[in-house]
Amino acid sequence: MQRTLRYPGFWLAVGLVVGVMMLQGVVGGIAEAARLIFGSRGGSSAQILANPLVLGTINILALGAMIALGLLINKLHPRNAFPLGTVRPGAWLAVLLVTLGGLILLSEADNVFRWLCPPPEFLAKLMGELFLPKGHFWSSLFTIAIVAPLTEEFLFRGIILRGLLSRYRPVAAVLLTAMLFAFMHLNPWQTISAFTLGTLYGWFYLRTGSVWPGVLGHAVNNGIFVIVTAAPFGLWEAPTADGFTKVEFQPWWFNVTGVSLLGLGLWLFRKSTPAPLANLLPPPVLQSAAPPPLLNP
Repeated sequence: MQRTLRYPGFWLAVGLVVGVMMLQGVVGGIAEAARLIFGSRGGSSAQILANPLVLGTINILALGAMIALGLLINKLHPRNAFPLGTVRPGAWLAVLLVTLGGLILLSEADNVFRWLCPPPEFLAKLMGELFLPKGHFWSSLFTIAIVAPLTEEFLFRGIILRGLLSRYRPVAAVLLTAMLFAFMHLNPWQTISAFTLGTLYGWFYLRTGSVWPGVLGHAVNNGIFVIVTAAPFGLWEAPTADGFTKVEFQPWWFNVTGVSLLGLGLWLFRKSTPAPLANLLPPPVLQSAAPPPLLNP
């Protein structure tokens, strides 16, 4: 199994992320222009972009193009790029525990951040239109819990992290990848969650050599978000855009449960992955010293 890629280095990784955001802007602009030309001119300016299937298509095109570029420059066939690896059943269970515990704690961290630094009204409204679309539960679940985890994990852990691991030590490679993952979301109110989850998914890869535990964790995290926010089954009142500015701290026992689930999951995952990838990787590529001058005959 090929565990490392020669590329990208850090700046090429930055270029891939910037390329994703540029393509998202271009494709989104084309979609909005099509709405203005062929559709109704009324409604919100983000109307068409609030459709989850449109967002999913933009995501597939933008991230898919950068994934293809990463494979092309490494001359790697897609079927060899994202192997399942040897992941024990206990590790899959651990991913679920880590995801649930992390979701609880990151939700409270988000509460603290929004309490200290409330998002502006325009941003809360935009986030409500994009992430809380009404009447689109199944398409939201497909886009946010399936398309996003697959495309983002393939690019960030499957391409970028693997490339950085051939140049940097594992901890540095994971943190740099998580930083780029958080940067791509372009939202300060998602930075803590995106960076923390990116670090966890990178650790999953280091322990298994597979992107798929990260895909599972990413999918479960996003899927729970969709279920909680969409509330399609009448179990609770669905939140509105005002929910992004309203802060309600969680009960202490709920946070303690999150700590317990996270701790148990981390312990179980480590126990279930006894041969971490970090021990199998070659040392990072170091700049070689200049060769000594040739002696004159």
